[in-house]
Amino acid sequence: MMFNIWNRNKLIIVLLYVTTFWLSGSVSLVQAQLPYGSSPSWSPDSSKVAIVIDNTVEIIEVSTNQLLYVLNGHTRPIVSVAWSLDSQTIATTSIDQTVKLWSAIDGTLTNTLSGHNDGVTAAIWSPDGTRLVSSGEESEPSLFVWNSATGTLLSTHSGGTIWDAEFSPDGRYFAYIAGGNIQILDGDSFVSISRFRESICCSNPMRSMAWSLDSATIVTGSMNGIVTVWDANTAQPLTQFIANSYANIDALAIDNLAPSWVRDVTFSPDGNTVLAISGDGTLREWNVATNALVQETQIAPLAAASWSPYGGQLAYLDTRMLPSATANAAQSRSDESILHIVTPLPSLERLQAIQAACLPAPAVAMMDVQALTLDALPEYIAQVESLTDAEIPPGCAADLVAVAEALMAQDR
Repeated sequence: MMFNIWNRNKLIIVLLYVTTFWLSGSVSLVQAQLPYGSSPSWSPDSSKVAIVIDNTVEIIEVSTNQLLYVLNGHTRPIVSVAWSLDSQTIATTSIDQTVKLWSAIDGTLTNTLSGHNDGVTAAIWSPDGTRLVSSGEESEPSLFVWNSATGTLLSTHSGGTIWDAEFSPDGRYFAYIAGGNIQILDGDSFVSISRFRESICCSNPMRSMAWSLDSATIVTGSMNGIVTVWDANTAQPLTQFIANSYANIDALAIDNLAPSWVRDVTFSPDGNTVLAISGDGTLREWNVATNALVQETQIAPLAAASWSPYGGQLAYLDTRMLPSATANAAQSRSDESILHIVTPLPSLERLQAIQAACLPAPAVAMMDVQALTLDALPEYIAQVESLTDAEIPPGCAADLVAVAEALMAQDR
């Protein structure tokens, strides 16, 4: 059942991000995001994960959990990391008011995009990789559209300070969340198509979002433990879910936002379910059509997390990434990694959904996952691993193997 959060008459004039973070002095939106850490960022081929540590980014190989190289060039804390869809280029944004582009092969700095006059909060690649959109803290304009090959500024637009944003999979739309607002723009002109604006603070302070693969719906996760599914055409809420036991409609009533904060959300590849991971380690999955809780599990409390491109794996940073330990985070890697890769809630149904998202690759279509049994999983893994990148998207193959291996381990 959807929460009745849209017509509350309680007017709160104190800004949420000022009153609920423990930062001292002047608080900016960018600085308010940092205590919980930027989310680990998966390469689209799922072979690498980028994690932010202050002014640098560590690039970790997923298969070995080993450090490959470090991106070092920003002069102030980095806020976000974004991979190009071909996994060849990494964009980083920083409080130092710049966007930097790096080679994902060896970490070489290839370009610095300057033009923002305040901290830059987000970078988003267009599906074809030709454009990069960046969002800054400045009031107007705050959306910058760049030619990703030349670094030329193509256009600027109004948008507000973005916490998360994505182009729709079909490239037609650009959606972003800013506090309690969600807005859908045309993916070419960036003209507003639809919008939902929260009328009062602080019933749905959204911080993470994802599109369904059919570009019809959007899911968002909020600081106060609320997950919302939106109609992508009208920007109107369709349904909501409670992500954890700390959730509260009024975010200001939550003493500590660390456990309630929904760190990341995603749709299953078939769009039938929604998954969310919260700061307290609660992982829940719901059926979008029936609103029923499908399954849940509990992992360790975490500082930040993100789903792999096909939703089969979860990367999370442990609580050593919180402010008291950020300064020692890099040193801690020598003893035990702060990055964890898990495959939660494995099932044959998840295998089916992920494989369906890989179609219409002919080699994938020939694998009959519908009739797959647990005993046949080793042969299935061998089949997937024998396919080339031209026959199956690498990120899809990685998730299929991860889920199948998790099922085998579960069955032992």
